[in-house]
Amino acid sequence: MTTSRQMVIEQGLDYLRDVGSDQLCNICIANGGSCCKGCRNLSFKSGCRARNTSCTAWLCGFLRYFLYEVDLLEEWNSFWKQVPGQDYREDYTPDYFEFQKILVKRDLRFLSYELAEDLKILSENYPEQGYMFVLTI
Repeated sequence: MTTSRQMVIEQGLDYLRDVGSDQLCNICIANGGSCCKGCRNLSFKSGCRARNTSCTAWLCGFLRYFLYEVDLLEEWNSFWKQVPGQDYREDYTPDYFEFQKILVKRDLRFLSYELAEDLKILSENYPEQGYMFVLTI
């Protein structure tokens, strides 16, 4: 089937939202970490100005670990392997391309909430070590 670059990005973002990535990202960002730190497309107080396939596909260590533990990392990786044109913070994906696999939505917010709470406790118990930042590098 044929899909669009924008549809793939939206599907990826919907999937991450459903698994609760925002709960993990909020803890990390509150403790000085950010996957987007230093990116030229990041706009203060408004976020990303140029969402692309490579940034959507990329997972930090916490999200990668979470998807691995719930047995979804392989599904995520195989979905993004079929998307051409990904590069570090750049996107050369054509507007339309052939596509085989889709991501099946799963509501795992309850689990990511628990991991986020554990990370929050770690950051509160070890603030002087910059625990969250050290873990995300």
